[in-house]
This record gives sequence, structure tokens and C-alpha cells, in this order.
Amino acid sequence: MFQPSPCSPNHQAGNRHMTFPTAVDNFRITHLAETNSTNDDVWRAIDEDEPEGLVVVADQQLKGRGRQGRSWVTTPEASLAFSILIRPTPGEVHSLSRFSALGGLAVRAAIAELSGARPQLKWPNDVLINNKKICGILTEAFWEGSHLKGLIIGIGINITAASVPNLPSLIYPASSIESETARVLDRPTLLREVLTHLAALRPLLPTDAFIARCNEHLAFRGQVAPVRNNSGEMESFRLICVDSDGALLVEDVKGQRQRIYSGELSSPASSSSLKGSSNSSD
Repeated sequence: MFQPSPCSPNHQAGNRHMTFPTAVDNFRITHLAETNSTNDDVWRAIDEDEPEGLVVVADQQLKGRGRQGRSWVTTPEASLAFSILIRPTPGEVHSLSRFSALGGLAVRAAIAELSGARPQLKWPNDVLINNKKICGILTEAFWEGSHLKGLIIGIGINITAASVPNLPSLIYPASSIESETARVLDRPTLLREVLTHLAALRPLLPTDAFIARCNEHLAFRGQVAPVRNNSGEMESFRLICVDSDGALLVEDVKGQRQRIYSGELSSPASSSSLKGSSNSSD
């Protein structure tokens, strides 16, 4: 059974006014008052052969991280930060690129249900309300040679306005559920709903229906937006859809299409016209 590391500042939450469930469906929940990183906690649990379904949620993260090594420090109890241990089945191993979207769809559905808002997915790993980021997702795989031991879905949701960092270096406008909906969601309830939706959506993961669900809620679909291409350069493309392997299918000024497998998507507001691209078409 997972135990918080005695070598880090994490410890079990005690007299908190919010009580998190200890289990939802097949998920087992450990609630910490403080930790360096919930992803690191689950990473250690994978290494110790913890079974699938562990969820570590923390009121505060001191050394949380996002994509490309960006730091992410949470304000106590103003956000919902948690990580989920997944042990993909043989049938899911070929769909690893879809797990970030799985987390995003679950978050989107939970927030929509609880707030009445209409969140969208921003490829590859964010959830937006009113074109502002309110959730980021970091998925990490744990390999031993060619053997996949486990997968971590790390999720951070900005609940209140206090959770939004005042950093001019942010690459995308950030906000919170409170700021965009005038509602402060209960964190334990939101966690329960995200996990419930994730469990319900997971059977769709290897199917075309899953990709269709992603595209139904894809932000900026059909619009022109700056995208960091496969060469690491920013270019403006028209967003077509997410394709079957999780890549973003885009179109340049010449009508040529290409797949972006790893990159950044910026707001369409920062791009008013297509710039030429001579990269390979699909």
C-alpha cells in the first residue's frame, strides 16, 4: 500500500475542512496536505509495484511541474492537484498518446456538469473556458527497457482566482473556474466527478469514437492559430482536427496538410493570417 515518503514534506492531511473520498469506483485516494509533486509520489508508487488506481491529491505542491519542465507551484486549497496511476492494458499500449486527452475529456465533462460552463480541449494537454486555460495535464510513462510499468496522469485545475499565477511569462492566458463561471466548485466533489468520467470514458480510448469526442470539444477547430511545428518553429496553420494517432492535423497557406506530434498551440488572437509553410503534407 502506498505511503507518503518520510524523506519529503508530504504528509497526510489532518483537520482539513474539506473531506476527500477515500475511494471512487476502482480508484484509491490518498489526500496529502503538502507534497513536492503528486506525479513524483505516483512515480515512486509505480516503482514499488503499487496496483493501478492509486490517486494522490494534495492541497499544496511545492515542486509541481508541467510540460517541458515548466514549474507549477499551487496555492493551498485554491486548486485541485492530483495524479493517477494507470497500468495500461495490452490493448491500450498502442493508444498511449491518447491518455492526456482522456484526462482532458474527463475534466471537461466534470466541470461542465458541475458549473454549466462549456470547456474545450486545447491540444495537446489543456482545458479552456472562454479561451483561457483553467487546467493543465502532464502524462508520464514509466518504462523498464521495452516494458511499460505504468503511466501517470497528472492534473491541475485552477478552482479560485487565487490559484492563477501572476506571471508575465505565461505562454497562454490563464484563469480559474471561479473567474470564468462565478462559481467556486467543491474540490472533493470535482475530484469525484473527474474520476467517474475518466472511468466511463476509458473503454472508448482505442476507438474512433474517442477521437470523435476529442474533436467535438477541440478548441479553435477550423481557425487559424500559431502552432509550434515538428521542427520547433512557430507557424500559423488552420486547425483541422486531432487524427487517429493523437497528432494535430493542420493546413498551411498552400492547402498542404501536416501532422504536429509534439508542440505548442497559441491563441488564434495572436495570428491574423496564414504564413507559408513548405513542410511535408499528409
